[in-house]
Amino acid sequence: MKADRFRLFRRGKVFYAQDSVTGKQESLRTKDRKTAERWLLAKNEAHSHPVINLGVARAHLLAHDPRMNERTWSNVMDELCARGRDSSQERSRRACASKPFGRIRSKVLVETTSEELLQVLHAGGTATNNYLRRLHNLALSLGWLAWPILSNAAWPKLRCKQRRSISEDEHRRIVTTESNLERRLFYQLLWETGGAQSDIACLTSSNITWSERLL
Repeated sequence: MKADRFRLFRRGKVFYAQDSVTGKQESLRTKDRKTAERWLLAKNEAHSHPVINLGVARAHLLAHDPRMNERTWSNVMDELCARGRDSSQERSRRACASKPFGRIRSKVLVETTSEELLQVLHAGGTATNNYLRRLHNLALSLGWLAWPILSNAAWPKLRCKQRRSISEDEHRRIVTTESNLERRLFYQLLWETGGAQSDIACLTSSNITWSERLL
């Protein structure tokens, strides 16, 4: 008969489980022996019969939420893309339609592994990292995931590229070499106002207080 991997011991009044292979000790966060023995039994069974216990876990999830075992990342993407302003929704749709997310779009949430999320991260860049975090956290907040797939510490750090504004000399060279009058005037307006391209492109006369000559 195969020996149990985890054994029970008590330190002070709190019960612990010790891994007989790695020697790692973990608090069971209880002072009650019967409760501790139940936790220990569950840990040993999970190690001895992982496939059976996965089926048991799925059965419990179904009892909690009948759709838990069928929701995919596509459902989370749809929910994310329906939130925020129109411009935010459009950015979310573009991000979710990108190639890296194709790896998990049809994947069932509760069947997704950390390796699969890391593959998405490695296939994309900073934007992929940002939106995958948002999808993961949204699924958790909606209760569509029972636990995090990646812990906070496991997520790669967001590294944004350094940005700078153009110099006056660079602006003059751009304007001088631009033959299209409308585009040249657009560049000059960007320079004078310091506005974002999208904001200035949507500028109308209603954005101007003519009596005070203010934009």
